Amino acid sequence: MISKVKNAMSNLVGGMVPHGHHHHHHNHHPGGGQTCGPDSLPPRFPYGRPDFLDLTPELLQYSTEHASRPVLTLKRDSRLPWRTGYAEVINAGKSMLNEDQASCEKLFVKKPSGKHRNSSSGGQRGERGDGTGIPLHFWGVFDGHAGSGAAIMASKLLHRLIRDRLGEICHLLENPGSAPPICLAKNGSPYQADSKKGAAQEPEDPDAVSDSAVRFHMEKVVSMESLVMGVIETAFKQMDDLIEKEKTSYAISGGCCALAAIHLMGKLYVANAGDSSVVAEGRRRMFGGLLTECTITCWAGAGRR
Repeated sequence: MISKVKNAMSNLVGGMVPHGHHHHHHNHHPGGGQTCGPDSLPPRFPYGRPDFLDLTPELLQYSTEHASRPVLTLKRDSRLPWRTGYAEVINAGKSMLNEDQASCEKLFVKKPSGKHRNSSSGGQRGERGDGTGIPLHFWGVFDGHAGSGAAIMASKLLHRLIRDRLGEICHLLENPGSAPPICLAKNGSPYQADSKKGAAQEPEDPDAVSDSAVRFHMEKVVSMESLVMGVIETAFKQMDDLIEKEKTSYAISGGCCALAAIHLMGKLYVANAGDSSVVAEGRRRMFGGLLTECTITCWAGAGRR
């Protein structure tokens, strides 16, 4: 009896054309497209699987089959950074579409130009730009729930936000030998302590802090790694704020957990929001002590599924 019910549900759900958001909010064309109703909002990004899978419309349709549950992997001629592998499969009828997302990008960190300096949407510059700057490798897994909109948006923009925020401290990243300050002045330059006693007094800096207790913490040294981790945390918070802000103008369904691994200047950083998990394993040579191989395993929803 249970198997009959399961098969009936699979036949009912499987084969439905993906549309990205709650279906009762849209009018659908017979060919699978969608148009917005008079009282609905347009989707921020159309539904799809990760870009690096490069699925045809037929394969995208096939990926929604709950009865056969095909395993999607990279094409034979696909090459992702660091020999990255990937596989996914739709759930067994829990939701009509696969609400999870992933991204794998190589970007370049550079100082922002004037017109991009105050950007907050993460979409002003392309992934690679002109190929100059500090290389940044990004891997992300996004466990969507109650809709795919938030996971899709995070997979499209989180790595750009991280890159753009790192660009704001690019002048510090380019000089790793000098210890970064614990905070920056309003103009983005490192805060400097007063000169030695007896030196000529310079005009008072309007950005300077006069409270001695605050100055004590400002003048303490912070590591470059801590600075990068702070930037990543800021980008995660900015991504969350951006989704909330754009929900007033776009249909962004559901929410998502976020898991990211970032390789920057020889260091690997891992960040997560929610119940997703990552395991990183490395092998070292017998002499030299250098990390020569690294295996990063990411999966979504480790705490729930």
